[in-house]
Amino acid sequence: MTNPSERLRPLSEPKLSTYRDSYPVPAQWANINWKRMSWKEQISFWYLKYLIATSTFMLEPWERRVFDAFLLGFIFMTTYACYLYLPAYGSRFFAHFYAFISDVCYRLSQLMFSTSGSSEERSYGTF
Repeated sequence: MTNPSERLRPLSEPKLSTYRDSYPVPAQWANINWKRMSWKEQISFWYLKYLIATSTFMLEPWERRVFDAFLLGFIFMTTYACYLYLPAYGSRFFAHFYAFISDVCYRLSQLMFSTSGSSEERSYGTF
């Protein structure tokens, strides 16, 4: 039998892990020599990192293909929508932004360089 005081002794504080310790990849990945790897090895390495990051390594091969197809379809549709709609939206946004900034600058110049008497008599307009 153990001594009761030993059983009631608090456990030692767990060591807090640093980011490097808790990073969910093997330690050997930090020492990879990219110059010695062929392009096929580099692609397989990045695909392995993708599988680990998305946790799709647990899926069966057909499930992984379905997931990858949905993900690639989503990325393609998002890219196409940005290509299609962003230029028109961006040009309209910058046109309105330019008109707003030029109006503000005009009003500020009117306030700063107004010569209509004393400051009490100036009309500041609707700002």
